Amino acid sequence: MFMAVSGQLRGIQRILAREVHVSDLLQHLTDLDPNPWESLVGFVPETAVRERLLAKLSTGRKVKGTVDLVLGSKSQQEVAIEVKVGHRFSADQQDRYEKSTDGRLILAGLQSDGTLVRSAERWEFLALHDVFEAWVDSQSEEASTLARAAATVMHEWDAAIDAVFSPREDGRPLISISLKFLAVVITRRIAAELEQRGLVTWAGVTSGSGGLAIVQAWALSRTI
Repeated sequence: MFMAVSGQLRGIQRILAREVHVSDLLQHLTDLDPNPWESLVGFVPETAVRERLLAKLSTGRKVKGTVDLVLGSKSQQEVAIEVKVGHRFSADQQDRYEKSTDGRLILAGLQSDGTLVRSAERWEFLALHDVFEAWVDSQSEEASTLARAAATVMHEWDAAIDAVFSPREDGRPLISISLKFLAVVITRRIAAELEQRGLVTWAGVTSGSGGLAIVQAWALSRTI
């Protein structure tokens, strides 16, 4: 299977590079077979709702944005899932989610983006390759086939990111990654690792949401 991590995306990669398509696929897999969610969230959902409007619990007033996927069951608290494939997950978006539900909150993304909610008390993280792998052995042949293809793509993207951080003889140079959304994830991982070393960091893009990925770091200075 040809997998691109530089240049143009191909086939199913082009589909899965858009978060709305990943969320649609997760809803479709749930419709075909909801049972794999039990290993991921602890229950089998009875409903899977896409793009539910965010609204403050305290007032009922709608706020900007929608929930990518909401899993519901009469016997369980709802689970609100935000899907990220390289795009920004701002503190404002996180706050709007938290004010819109008392239920569980899950960020589903590429493996390295687990750092986005590492210190967030209410958030859990699921790697997308693990999510799709949950359907590989589904009793639904359609679900199994779709999930296997999606899991392969997510594994390849995770491996490409990991290779940038591997020793030189085993890894790959950062310049070899030309897909913007992978570069964005890489800069966030760099920022997280530098932050662990005591630096103040920022990772984002040069302009708007489609600019070049950039990471900055500052060391705190001591005044004498």
